[in-house]
Amino acid sequence: SKQVEMVVTENNSVFSNVGKQTTSLVNGLFLADSLGSLLETQYNAADVWDLRNSWDTSNNNASSLYGWRQGGDFGMIGISGSPPASGPYVPYPTYFAEQLASKIIQPGGNVVQAASNDPNLTAYAVLEADGHLDLMVINKDGSSALTGQFQVAGFQPSGQAQVWQYGEAQDTAQSQTSNGQSALANFSTTLSLSGSSFNYSFPAYSMTVLDLSPVGNTPPTLQPIPNQTILPNQTSITVGLQGLDPDGDTLTDSAQADSLEHQLRVNLGLSSDGNLYTNWGGKQAKWIPGNGGAWYFILPNGAFYRWNGSATASGSFVALLPTADYTNPSLLYDAPSGAHDATLSLAGSQLTITPAAGYSGTLVVTASVSDGTFTASQSFNVTVMANTPPTLQPIPNQTISLNQPSLTVTLQGSDTDGAPLTYSAQADSLEHQLRVNLGLFSNGDLYTNWAGEQEKWMQGSGGTWYFILPSGAFYLWDGSNGASGSLVATLPMIDYDNPSLLYDAQSGSTDATLSLAGNQLTITPAAGYSGTLVVTATVSDGTLTASQTFKVAVMHNPPPTLQPIPNQTIGPNQTSITVTLQGSDPDGDSLTYWAQAESVEYQLRVELGLYSDGNLYYNWAGEQEKWMQGSGGAWYFILPSGAFYLWNGGANLSGTLIATLPTADYANPSLLYDAQPATIPVTLSLTRNQLTITPSAGYTGTFVVIVNVSDGYSTVQQTFQVTVT
Repeated sequence: SKQVEMVVTENNSVFSNVGKQTTSLVNGLFLADSLGSLLETQYNAADVWDLRNSWDTSNNNASSLYGWRQGGDFGMIGISGSPPASGPYVPYPTYFAEQLASKIIQPGGNVVQAASNDPNLTAYAVLEADGHLDLMVINKDGSSALTGQFQVAGFQPSGQAQVWQYGEAQDTAQSQTSNGQSALANFSTTLSLSGSSFNYSFPAYSMTVLDLSPVGNTPPTLQPIPNQTILPNQTSITVGLQGLDPDGDTLTDSAQADSLEHQLRVNLGLSSDGNLYTNWGGKQAKWIPGNGGAWYFILPNGAFYRWNGSATASGSFVALLPTADYTNPSLLYDAPSGAHDATLSLAGSQLTITPAAGYSGTLVVTASVSDGTFTASQSFNVTVMANTPPTLQPIPNQTISLNQPSLTVTLQGSDTDGAPLTYSAQADSLEHQLRVNLGLFSNGDLYTNWAGEQEKWMQGSGGTWYFILPSGAFYLWDGSNGASGSLVATLPMIDYDNPSLLYDAQSGSTDATLSLAGNQLTITPAAGYSGTLVVTATVSDGTLTASQTFKVAVMHNPPPTLQPIPNQTIGPNQTSITVTLQGSDPDGDSLTYWAQAESVEYQLRVELGLYSDGNLYYNWAGEQEKWMQGSGGAWYFILPSGAFYLWNGGANLSGTLIATLPTADYANPSLLYDAQPATIPVTLSLTRNQLTITPSAGYTGTFVVIVNVSDGYSTVQQTFQVTVT
């Protein structure tokens, strides 16, 4: 007769409207049970529908149904959605049911009759070609562990069994991962035999494979391995694995590494509701819940405890963790797999552990030996010490005198790990450092003498204002009505003469040459440079660095001086006058003079910061006076005669005479407080230090002459009045 091969081509718990139970542990138990039952039939194959399908959240996801995934899928591996519930290559419990089935379904195996008198505990058995008896047991009770009493006929098991298992513990751990990955539990156990019979307990809602070897194969052993330390200057360590097999079987070594944090997370079921309950029981403890209602806490020093249920932060010590885990406890309760934290390699029984670059912390390494049937394992900790950064002693500020071509400074670096050190350095101008660090800029208006101190203004980041005085003192303004605030730096006076050297300062890397011989740093200023260099020296151990910054004052060129010049008069019979400008320079630098003429009104406006709010407060004191304001809250008044005073603040019209102005300035005070630069009908000519002043024909009046002298680095100024009658 003809034989017809029977195959189950589509196997799943539903054929449509996939809800949350298709991706729950319930469907995994169903698949394991259905595959086991098919072993006892005449079917030659069973295809699960299907390997990968799609995530669907639109069907029955009722809270009364078992399972934490809020969606269904025909497949065993996710293709869409977000971990840990689903997502590309995220396995569901049905995937692990297939894995368990593959443990007992091997070429050459024979199905053995297995029966159970408990409907919630189902067992299937296969006698493998290598003589092992494999049992697949499914506990369908969702609330209780069940103990099976196994009576094995015609087979004498040894006292050791290899166990693979998947159940609520593994499924729950998967829900707490960030990537949705999980794995079968895999361990060896010792059976308590009574003849060929034994008892074994199976967790609620679990599927388990027991691999029973026949009498005669004794499991191997592996000697315990002490905890290890990898120092900062070590790239790896090598540990010898001491395995032994009483039967003389050939042993195979293997090893895997994980972070201590991930091991604790998985083994203890650590999680967080987002509230760390900081300092609830004192000691600044931060709290993390675990499996079975347990609570754990971590202290600022990294000590990690299981809480004893008291009213304080006390309990059983679990592990000492890095303090970074206290600062950010998610590194513990949301720890990812630490498999990437180290590379493990085996040469025979020699295990080499190489931490990833930059890693520090504690690795949990599990080493195993196998005789092909049984496995023995030992776990040990490997503490990878953090690389301690080097230190560099502070360097005092330095001075390079006028006749000194260079300066050598000793850099004193050290490293507690004993790593070799290298040095580097860079220089910049103080002006450029200030510009970059303070965000200095100018809108083109220096607001000269706004507060009456001849100061010049510029802005910085965050709406701050800075000013520089003629002495070079540079301040952060305090927001008052005057030129006051915090001293930032003392700069060359040339920066006052030309503030763009500050707010538009360019990199000063070319202002000096730096050279290193070991830890000896030589600083050579560029020819003709004077000012302040900011030098940053750095020491490196090859990974981490430390730096110190110090200033080098390259002696400023002393500024020239210019003698005060008395006010002058040009009479009706004079066409011009010549004034000798008496400038000098301490260094003997050659001097350059220049001069310009300006109206008295404009000079007063600039020097005093004059302005008006539009109200002249006419005759406030009864003298027909008119009023205006100046920098720093000062008040000024002008009388009908043209006499211009600084008010002394009293109840009467009194003060300090500043100048006697044309009566036209009284008639129209805006000629004073709104004075603009004017072209004075006068010619100024210089022959060396001889200044000749020639008024235009017919001109009479008073004007101001501003004289400057410069040595090429700094400029000083004097003003005087000239009256043409």
